[in-house]
Amino acid sequence: MKKAMKIEFMWCHSNILHVLTFPLFLTLAIVFINWPGILSADEKKLPDAEVILDKFVEATGGLETYNRIKNRVTENIFEIPQMGIKATITSYHSKPNMIYVKMASDKLGTVESGSNGDVAWEKSMMMGPKIKEGDERADALRDALFDPQAYWRHVYRKVECVGIETIEGKLCYKVVMTPKIGNPQTFYFDKESNFLIRAEWIAKLQMGTIPVEVLVSDYKEVDGILIPHRAKVKIIGQERLMTAVRVEHNVKLPEDLFKLPEEIQALVDTVEKEPGKGTSR
Repeated sequence: MKKAMKIEFMWCHSNILHVLTFPLFLTLAIVFINWPGILSADEKKLPDAEVILDKFVEATGGLETYNRIKNRVTENIFEIPQMGIKATITSYHSKPNMIYVKMASDKLGTVESGSNGDVAWEKSMMMGPKIKEGDERADALRDALFDPQAYWRHVYRKVECVGIETIEGKLCYKVVMTPKIGNPQTFYFDKESNFLIRAEWIAKLQMGTIPVEVLVSDYKEVDGILIPHRAKVKIIGQERLMTAVRVEHNVKLPEDLFKLPEEIQALVDTVEKEPGKGTSR
């Protein structure tokens, strides 16, 4: 395992995937589920993406309820059953765009990542401290935005419903969303419940582009908002599982929680003094 990669898992209310940093093996493959069936005349009349997204917001609690949420703390259990790997991932997310994520594992050690709204960073015992740049930074800053699907009008410059597919036995609207920052993402919303079922995107990292697919389920109410508590990621025939065991809102957070770590601040200072200098050690 020579490289560390960040997997974004977006709980639909917290970037569906809060930003999660996790080391992966060399080549990743995602299994996509497509529905090749013939659509009926009614199904061919696709609704506007704006209508689908607004229904999602209402189905999961309504914008007024989202507005009452100022921050979110989530504790997750991450597992790769086939490899016997288990980790605890805790994320702290605050409006409008600050996030700190910490992963702890007996086998993998500790990995941290975050953003103060301007600088996106990560550090681990394996890779050391690093400031994200280019597409990687753009994706990280987009992912740091709080509840982007609820506030989609502020996050995405273009949304389009492009079809209907069957996902996990459910007919879903396929919506392609192009953010103001970063690359397009594809979301699948259940026609019946209006819940988000699947998310797809291409992660651009220093090692290249990586397709990512996440299936979310087990919606539970937390402070008036329905939040999925389970996610499944398929990679190289193996399943990565994420289960939320604790979700809290409007928690009193330490004032310096989103402050850049000393090692990251040192890299920022070096870049400012010596442009072109490396952004990692």
